[in-house]
Amino acid sequence: MNDPAGGGDPILLELLRARLEAAAEEGALAIEQTAVSPIVADGKDFSTNIFTADGRVLAGGGKVDYKWAAATNAVQAVIARHGADVAPGDVFAANDPHHGGGNHPQDVEICQPVFVGSDVVGWIGSSAHLIDVGGMAFGSWAPDATDCYQEALRFPPVRLFAGGREATDLWAVILNNVRLPGLVEMDMRGLVAGCAVTGSKLVDIATTMGVDRYAATAQALCDHTERELRRRIAAIEPGRYSATGWVEWGDERLELPCRLDVGDGGLRFDFTGAPAQVPHFINSKAYIVRGEIVADVRSLLAQDLPFCDGIFPPVEVVCPPGTVVDAREPAPVGSAHLDVAMNAAILAVQCLQLALAATAGADQPLFCGPSGVAAMATHSWSYTDPAGCIDGLVVNESWQSGSSAGWDRDGSDLFPLLTGSQNVFDFVDVEILEAWYPVEVVEKRCAPGPDGAGRFRAGAGCQLAYRVKAPAGATGTMLAMRDGLPVPGVAGGDPGAPTDFRVHHADGTVQVLPAHAEGVHMDADDVFVMRAGSGGGWGDPLDRPVDDVVRDVRLGRLDATEALASYGVVVSDLGTADDDASAAERAARRDHRLRMARPPAVPVDEAPLDEAVLDEAVLAGSRPLFHGVVQVGDRAVVRATGAVLAVSPAHWTDGCPVLEEPRRSAAGVAWTKRSYLDPVSGRALHTEAVPPGAQRAFTTMPNRWCSPGGPGTSTSSPCT
Repeated sequence: MNDPAGGGDPILLELLRARLEAAAEEGALAIEQTAVSPIVADGKDFSTNIFTADGRVLAGGGKVDYKWAAATNAVQAVIARHGADVAPGDVFAANDPHHGGGNHPQDVEICQPVFVGSDVVGWIGSSAHLIDVGGMAFGSWAPDATDCYQEALRFPPVRLFAGGREATDLWAVILNNVRLPGLVEMDMRGLVAGCAVTGSKLVDIATTMGVDRYAATAQALCDHTERELRRRIAAIEPGRYSATGWVEWGDERLELPCRLDVGDGGLRFDFTGAPAQVPHFINSKAYIVRGEIVADVRSLLAQDLPFCDGIFPPVEVVCPPGTVVDAREPAPVGSAHLDVAMNAAILAVQCLQLALAATAGADQPLFCGPSGVAAMATHSWSYTDPAGCIDGLVVNESWQSGSSAGWDRDGSDLFPLLTGSQNVFDFVDVEILEAWYPVEVVEKRCAPGPDGAGRFRAGAGCQLAYRVKAPAGATGTMLAMRDGLPVPGVAGGDPGAPTDFRVHHADGTVQVLPAHAEGVHMDADDVFVMRAGSGGGWGDPLDRPVDDVVRDVRLGRLDATEALASYGVVVSDLGTADDDASAAERAARRDHRLRMARPPAVPVDEAPLDEAVLDEAVLAGSRPLFHGVVQVGDRAVVRATGAVLAVSPAHWTDGCPVLEEPRRSAAGVAWTKRSYLDPVSGRALHTEAVPPGAQRAFTTMPNRWCSPGGPGTSTSSPCT
């Protein structure tokens, strides 16, 4: 062993990792078995974490890795406020993102120091989404709130237990300010139980190893993880990559730019230019944005590595203070982990995917479209029970959006990510919903429709319909994303499905609801219909095999009209394809695209490269710029046709005819589907979903493409 404390022994590192992760999972299981409300006990919206003595994360348990990074903020805030006088038996709680909380006020963070003798050897953190923590709206999600004081009861790190004795006054204050104190108390006690279980396991680990050896090995685990992640990042093509997205709020479109600089074994995501904080509950905090980005980077590059402090140093995130990505009090933050943060996270992943697409020899299964997490559609309802008491529900199926497609496969149904992840909520059984709440489930299925079409199509989100049975009806809050501007596709794939809320009233009328709405009322026997959105498709839909389209029609994912409109496939009444008619239709569609598209911004007056010349150039060392676009010398060239699109250092799309098609969502929001076309074949090389009049929403500039040292060379400074 290189380290006398044993920290350098790879077997010991893996044994410690396994024990820490098992201890965290045991705490998560304790929460599941002791909590009461369906959102925690059945939906699994909770987590448990183990931290070092100074508050750096070592392991996570539970299914929501976005919570693991946020818990670090809570533990470090407890240490900063109380670290000098913590004692065995202390348990702390915090929920205010402005002052030591987690992802949003409903995520109550419970933190406990772990002692071996008189030494603090670590901390345990647990978190769960509580069904209500007070404020102006049931569930504490209040789209009408204009400051944080209206949203929820907020508390900085405070003691729930002091030296093992319950702080009854604080418990009384909390429970006096929530609408469902019985559920909230039991769920909080479940979190305390989770900390206790994991804490006892950590004592066993540290005692067995010895406190000093344990600390040294934990540090070595973090150091090894950091080195390995930096090694993987160093293999990514250095340069500058950017993506622009828009956060929706009613008629507002908040433009959110993200720039990624890749180099020196690190990733730097910069949100400079983000809008100023707004009087809406979508504002986020820098630690939340960074935590979600780090979790997604790890999911993409390093799922085999421990989720520990070592994954954080290689990832820098710049969030300007006072903006929507790092709001200041009194900005409302009830949805701090959703609208802005999740859009920021998928923009960061888009930038990383652009960098991977420009990397020669990149691991192909990593290629997929933006995460479907930004197409989630949660909502909550409150009502009066037969005894006249307030009650309510938050429906977890809202989180089951469909994933984007990948370079070689269709997207995942009812799951927002294509790459594997622990981050998954469980469906709550229909029987449990109907037993707990006055609802009757009418339908629960994968949403049909052609959205997210592509050579590989997106997965489908959840379509859920239920009838309200409460005699006085129910009042709800809508908390959706992407009801107007869908998640974009990749490499010519169509944008994904929007989220959609509707009420089918008993009188036969249908009401389409906005994404953010408070005080929505349903009468008894009205039916609420929710459709979670999805990510986008991969590749031109006209390239999807005809047999795959026919299969989707037979499965009920599409009808024949949609198959023709989206894929150019002619399907008979018998459910079979007319191959000749489909081939002719697809050829006509590509020709029509080129006729309707506007000319290239900067046309290149060069004949397409001969196939043999292009093959020889590729073999001689051409480099990828984008999916299907390669760099040959100082030219950007379409790999399939040899079309020359641009000369270094211009954007490779400058030589593409551009087709813009106006679209309008079910909620009445106008947007534009913009496709960059191969000037030879008419194939869609890339497609964007943007507000009308918006500029190009991405750049991909590896250093070798626009390096001052000449095309084909790599320098340490990114393109400007």
